[in-house]
Amino acid sequence: MILKKMMVCIAAVCCCGGVLGVGETLVPVFPPAGKISVLPGTAPEQVEFPAVPPKKDYGVALRFDARIVTPTLSGWNHFLGITANGNALTSSQANGNRRLLGRGESFDSTSATERTVPWWISAVNGMGLAVFFAPEDAVELDPAVLQSPEEGYEYVLDVTDQVNYIEMGPDDRVEKALPNVFFFQNFYPSRHGNYPLVVKNIELVYISEAEIEKLGELDLEKFVPAAPAATLSGEGFQLNISPGGGMTLNVDGKEAFLQSRYSYPAEPVMGFYTLTVAEPEADSGITVNVSGQTDQTEAQVKMVAPQYTLTRNLAVNGHRIEVRDTLENTSEEDLGLAWSQDLGFTKRPDEGFRLAGQPDVTLVPALGSRNPTLFAQSEGCSVGLVAEDTVSRCQLELAAARNILSMKSNGMGIPAGKSVTLDWAIYPSNGDEYYDFINCLREDWQVNTTIPGPYAIRAAVIPGLNCKIGSVIPWYDYAEGAGLTREEYLAEVQPKIAELRKALPGVKLMGLVETNLVNFDASSVPWGYELPLTYADRKNPKTKYAQFLSPELTAKLDESTPYRDSLMRDKDGNAMIDTWYVYKPIPFINLMVQPERGNHRYEVMMENVDFLMDTAGFDGVYFDQFQPWLHDGFSENRWDGVTVELDPTGKIARKRYSYAITGATGRADILRKVTERGGVVVINGHPSSREEQNTGVISFQEMENDVLDLPGYVGHKPPELSWQVSGHLATPIILGIRTEGYADINGVDRRAEMMTKAIITALRNGLLYYYYGTDQPLEGELGGSYEIGNHMFPFTPVKLGEGVLVGKERTVGAISGSYLVDGSEEPKVYLFDRQGRPKAVTSENVAISGNSENWTVDIKLDDWSEVF
Repeated sequence: MILKKMMVCIAAVCCCGGVLGVGETLVPVFPPAGKISVLPGTAPEQVEFPAVPPKKDYGVALRFDARIVTPTLSGWNHFLGITANGNALTSSQANGNRRLLGRGESFDSTSATERTVPWWISAVNGMGLAVFFAPEDAVELDPAVLQSPEEGYEYVLDVTDQVNYIEMGPDDRVEKALPNVFFFQNFYPSRHGNYPLVVKNIELVYISEAEIEKLGELDLEKFVPAAPAATLSGEGFQLNISPGGGMTLNVDGKEAFLQSRYSYPAEPVMGFYTLTVAEPEADSGITVNVSGQTDQTEAQVKMVAPQYTLTRNLAVNGHRIEVRDTLENTSEEDLGLAWSQDLGFTKRPDEGFRLAGQPDVTLVPALGSRNPTLFAQSEGCSVGLVAEDTVSRCQLELAAARNILSMKSNGMGIPAGKSVTLDWAIYPSNGDEYYDFINCLREDWQVNTTIPGPYAIRAAVIPGLNCKIGSVIPWYDYAEGAGLTREEYLAEVQPKIAELRKALPGVKLMGLVETNLVNFDASSVPWGYELPLTYADRKNPKTKYAQFLSPELTAKLDESTPYRDSLMRDKDGNAMIDTWYVYKPIPFINLMVQPERGNHRYEVMMENVDFLMDTAGFDGVYFDQFQPWLHDGFSENRWDGVTVELDPTGKIARKRYSYAITGATGRADILRKVTERGGVVVINGHPSSREEQNTGVISFQEMENDVLDLPGYVGHKPPELSWQVSGHLATPIILGIRTEGYADINGVDRRAEMMTKAIITALRNGLLYYYYGTDQPLEGELGGSYEIGNHMFPFTPVKLGEGVLVGKERTVGAISGSYLVDGSEEPKVYLFDRQGRPKAVTSENVAISGNSENWTVDIKLDDWSEVF
């Protein structure tokens, strides 16, 4: 990863009078703390201050200088995580005011892809505040920063709501004086360099409440709806469509507003046409026509712009409004545009909002394709939006600013004379919670597939674990299986299959297939030793994921491999390879490929299904890295017709070929080939397209993709985590932790406890748990058990929830409550302690009442520490 390509920009904060717009000298509460340095991949560094003496009419701010130290000015990214007294600092406070003072919500830069960027992109688990890459003694900012470069590298964060104050009792007695503990964490990916986060001049300062209000208050968008041109009615709501094409949603007298924006080229920066709820302006540059009547269930909005036409068809379908937008390029040139569907309220959503399931974030540039939703509650009105077509999902960016949430694309292309159709839906309700919306959407999408388990990533005979699904090593034509002939591969796996089936009755065994990496044996061609061979040595500087070959080597490779039509390529057609995920110290590299219908990788993967199930005798297939992702998801030497990057003026700067889009039908074919034969298929990565959504696939994300602090969650409610909540519209599964890292925490083996806490963290995020690491002690005081996993499956989802999941077969949870259970027989209850061991069920912790088909089970737990 090159630092310049990480640019998701920020201007930092200086707190000396006037530079920030702070109109007074900030008064230190205590002497400043010393400098700290945090390396990537290490534990956060702690800074502690005493309890703060309250000061009338004043709040408290945290002031500091921070940067990731690099040899030169090298861009920026959201790699600074801060917690205050155990709470992650996020972009805003409970009252909706900004935490970062004096800076607004976003920052402008000259970057073509990051022109306007919020300060925080993901507050989940404390991650999200952007920080510059710069030498420690640098005063100037990166020249790509377009505003207030003199403000330097200092920040001022309002922490009035987070600090511990001295609490006084009678006779000036100190009743309480807890210290203030701040942790600073460096989220720079350690595999890309060992650059330290340096934080200095750290202090708590008093700042007047009036100044905080002035600097932190949001400038809200005002909505003044025009008289409707058409009205649609549904279950408990009314949708008024204004003459300007915008929509006002009325739910029991509570209003939300939906406006749409579409870009057009302009100097010096692109402009936007708006479908507005207000009266349309005469010189808007577009004409809008609304056809429909009062109290109908269908309507149409047509917008005609100089270069394109939008035809929007709206239809009420019971509890939801379905929107189909067809954008037709009426010009003679290929068109690139940015679009945004904006959901607004009269004030910042006072009951919370979520982007891709993540609470309190201001930008989700990734993961939105997996959970392509935004959701908000304000004054008793709840609204969810969901992107449903593949193009929207694969280009989706979700954002929140002020009182507006946006579902958008920053670069969609339309060839001359062609059109693109985008489908999305609106879910209005009177006060529903996020999980109500998600559960309704899951039913509409028909994704409640029965989930087998327990799962072990490598099927094995593990005492106490009733393994029902897993894979068998070696990989087929990859990793340990690289270079094996089919006969050699069968000789390794078939005895294992027979032994496992004998030891684990009913187990489903899968062959292992890598999706985007194909072994290439350099010794098979005379020029092979010209390749960047590193022989599985990850300390070698040539060991790198997603690197390009020279034109000369690419030409030789194209003559030597049938994968020439499947290779990822740069703009000059050079082939992409990988030397990071090479596991044998013999001359292999990996070709980086993507399957799409008709290419060689697709044909090979389809044939692999036949071989693994028919010849090897597997019950199904596990596909790793199944979803195209980040830099390995594109070829740059051709165009898919819909994916572009725009320059600041709104013109096409680059055309791209997105395999997330072009490969969707092929990936769906591969999955269905397994499931339609009665096989089981598991993929790493949740579906990101409409085609893959209902294929019967079991999918997961990896829990360790999130930054975890399982020891810190002990005794507390775990946080919601971005990779986990991304799974709410797929099989609700997380692949859990590798336990070996918890075998010695300050001399204590905490594997069993941390595995149980990981299961509880999954439940907190509305997910079930698949085992990654299974090693744990089973005896003694530190011993654990696999009984939670044994009793968790099979599971057919009915309702996901915070800490509780309801399935047709069972209910699983980590919090006390009263639960309704169907069934002719009295429910059987299992309880598990914080080590995951079975716990006695008594009249004190479980009460069952009712009768056939109408049971009530009351359960008392040590919430977030035990499981039922």
